[in-house]
Amino acid sequence: MKKSKCPICRIAVILLLMLNSCEFNKVGNDLVDNTDLLASNDTVNNTEEDYYSMPAPSEVISYFKENEYKFRQELMNPLSNYEKYNTHVSKILNVGIYTADATYQILCKKTSKAASTFKVIESLCNEANISSAFDENIKNRIIYNSVNADSITDISIEIYLKIVNNIRETGSPDMYLILASGSFVEIMYLMTNSIGNFSESEKSINKVVEQKLLFDELFSALIKIKKNEDISGIVSDMSDLKSAFDLLDVKSENIQMNKSSNGNHVLSGKNIISYSEKLYINLKTSINKLRSKWTVN
Repeated sequence: MKKSKCPICRIAVILLLMLNSCEFNKVGNDLVDNTDLLASNDTVNNTEEDYYSMPAPSEVISYFKENEYKFRQELMNPLSNYEKYNTHVSKILNVGIYTADATYQILCKKTSKAASTFKVIESLCNEANISSAFDENIKNRIIYNSVNADSITDISIEIYLKIVNNIRETGSPDMYLILASGSFVEIMYLMTNSIGNFSESEKSINKVVEQKLLFDELFSALIKIKKNEDISGIVSDMSDLKSAFDLLDVKSENIQMNKSSNGNHVLSGKNIISYSEKLYINLKTSINKLRSKWTVN
């Protein structure tokens, strides 16, 4: 596998940290066993991975230090797509999607591109009535720190959390979950489309497959309020992705709550993962289809 300066999976770090503010982030327990597919003639990977359910950025950055990928601008949702999002749901979804893109750009030291992406995020936030995330202080900090990746990373987290807090204050869990869904799908899209040859990418693919635990909790939270028309549409859109994740076997063992060095509480334990190349490709295909539907609109 080729290595270059940009660790794609670092974006998982920031977005998963952001999603930590969501109340559905617990370790998933509901697994669907499909012995027919797992018992096929495909090569199956069975691994045990230490995991941290919402880790601090430094922890995952360290984990992915050896799995670096070249920055690919073509994976970004084009900023010109912004004008296509004329419904409230599509605006909220793509706030999440563009936030993932901006974080990816920042971590790959493409801060000027990230600044342009933030402008689109601000416009969508304004149109979706969650504009308080972008006050003058935030705007000035983006301008003056545009060449400082660490500072822009901190700002991106702050913006996301302000958006989330704004949604919380309005008492709109539907918007909250729509935003999280957009972020989740985009991060999965960026990760799966940056991974190279299946046989040479076991660690990175394991990290993708592990996100089944997070997806299960997100989807469960959506189901609880699917009577909401907007959420019902999101659940319907995600049904194929749900089926693809259900075919993967991810089990958690020895779960414990620990406190990290910075005082944050994290869940630690082991993931036992089983999947085949066929099942992984099926997952990637489902992610690509859903991401295309949400961004092309």
